[in-house]
Amino acid sequence: MIGLYPEFLRQTTPSKGGFFDALKDVTGLDPLPFSCARAALVYGLRALGFNRMDEILVPPFLGQCVLSALARTAFPAMTPSRRTKGVLVVHQFGYRQALDSIEREAAKNGWVVLNDCAHTLFSSYEGEAVLAWGDFSVASFSKLYPCVLGGALFSRRAEMIQTVREHQAGLNSGHAHWVETAYEVLERVKRDPQMPGMEFEIDAVYGYLPNLVAFPPKAFAGLPSTKTEILEDIARRKKLLNLIQSYFPTSVLRRPGSDVVPFAVPVSGEAAVLERISARIRERFLLDVPVLHFDFACNMLNPDYRQALMIGCHQSWTEEMVMKMCEYIKGELT
Repeated sequence: MIGLYPEFLRQTTPSKGGFFDALKDVTGLDPLPFSCARAALVYGLRALGFNRMDEILVPPFLGQCVLSALARTAFPAMTPSRRTKGVLVVHQFGYRQALDSIEREAAKNGWVVLNDCAHTLFSSYEGEAVLAWGDFSVASFSKLYPCVLGGALFSRRAEMIQTVREHQAGLNSGHAHWVETAYEVLERVKRDPQMPGMEFEIDAVYGYLPNLVAFPPKAFAGLPSTKTEILEDIARRKKLLNLIQSYFPTSVLRRPGSDVVPFAVPVSGEAAVLERISARIRERFLLDVPVLHFDFACNMLNPDYRQALMIGCHQSWTEEMVMKMCEYIKGELT
């Protein structure tokens, strides 16, 4: 079954470097490696002086693991109050949020802007990387590549980066063993998701991952090592987006001024119909195309959440496969 997330890469090739240099060339920003995006989020908040009495505004449908990570240094809330100190902007599936209006509201209220770019590593807005907006951004490489773990923090605030580096300096070597252990557990889960007792190991790993600053060396085997490889994957994802838009011109969101590099492509429709189509696609094509909530307004301060069929875009989703599936979906929707 092919799903939204990249499949585990079963290979024995040695770890390859070059990824972070290539990533900097593509984004124009210097990545600060972490074990995962959640760890980058925690240490970024600490560097900005957040504590458990400070609230951070979050959108609905946020994963439990992200909420748990946030709760280490702040209090997640869905409505602003006098204690609100920051806003977590989650750019779903590669589609940037309404950055201008969110930043205006943040400036008016003195909020820090945190960019969750787990799905939006390469998307841009008016010629500038979404990563470059806000006070800092975090990325999760395992959302795009078959690397199991790995994330990074990005920021143009030099004093904040210096503080984060100082925190990392004394912890990297001590965390190396634990991030290797976390990688091995998640690797086993990828190989055999039905292994008895794995849910307890996953809970344990997710419990300590947000504390780990060390980047997992084994993750390099699943990451591109050159700028060319990254750009080829970006072009492939955008080609799939254009293909899906050609089948569903009124059901796939278009964002003026944005260059969307999708993690997945949401296709709108009646919820019950989409659920039926999703189930049939699993049976007919062995593809997991789930029905998830997507903010079609792309504005967490004034959202329009509706259910949508999510079509994946990673390397296992071939153009031929997506065309056949879109033909089927189009027939079911008409």
